[in-house]
Amino acid sequence: MRTRPSKNYTGADLAIGTVLGFVAVLSGVAVVTVVVVALERSGYKNAQWLPVVTGLGACLVGLVVGRRVARGLRNARWRWYADGRKLAIRALRCPHCDYDLRGTVEPRCPECGEQFTAQEWALTSAEHRV
Repeated sequence: MRTRPSKNYTGADLAIGTVLGFVAVLSGVAVVTVVVVALERSGYKNAQWLPVVTGLGACLVGLVVGRRVARGLRNARWRWYADGRKLAIRALRCPHCDYDLRGTVEPRCPECGEQFTAQEWALTSAEHRV
């Protein structure tokens, strides 16, 4: 039985997004450190502002990366749910309770009451339902 996923982020989505965002921040800080050291060795004296500005930029990039990862995980979960629903309805089974839908004439499971959209119901051919 596939349950409808939440439209909100799960704890795992946020944890993975946060970790990958943090990795992006650390990568940005490492690049900034290498650039600042290279500038100081070359004799550039006004490199004090560079770590602050680029560090803030790295944090912003980390936030964006983390949010995108979390959103991608949530969307993948919804795609998995929708694909399984389509396959179940094509096989004339209720995706929620696995009830046999042969002979039903309306887009609703008589066992559990699960409603189907018109698009999902159109996936099954008319001769299967009779």
